[in-house]
Amino acid sequence: MLYPNTTGSSFVLSDESASTASIIPAVGSLNYMGGLTGYYDDKNKFAYITNDNIVLTSTLDKRTLNLTTSNTVIQGAPDGNRNYNTGLQLTGVLTYVSGTNNFTGTVTGASGIIGKDEWENGPGRN
Repeated sequence: MLYPNTTGSSFVLSDESASTASIIPAVGSLNYMGGLTGYYDDKNKFAYITNDNIVLTSTLDKRTLNLTTSNTVIQGAPDGNRNYNTGLQLTGVLTYVSGTNNFTGTVTGASGIIGKDEWENGPGRN
């Protein structure tokens, strides 16, 4: 399958249970380790689904999220095979405002791709 170049905003959908705001500490850090799934168009306009391991570290008093992905695998056109693609591994720092459910910041890929992302996670963060 051939697809047009992808432009525009990125988004994240999370399928988790909400934390009760009163149990989230005001200082310190929390870690999340899990999976991330995305969509990627290559320079030849072939489309792929991506799967990564992700680590998010939240520094609560600074309202930042440091993210790192690893073990990136793509699967899709033209051959349908699963292939590792370390060039799509991401690092970045996102920030958020108290009481909101949006994260914003810059994310950079190992291959040099860079973008400003807006992530939504709800309900409102503490």
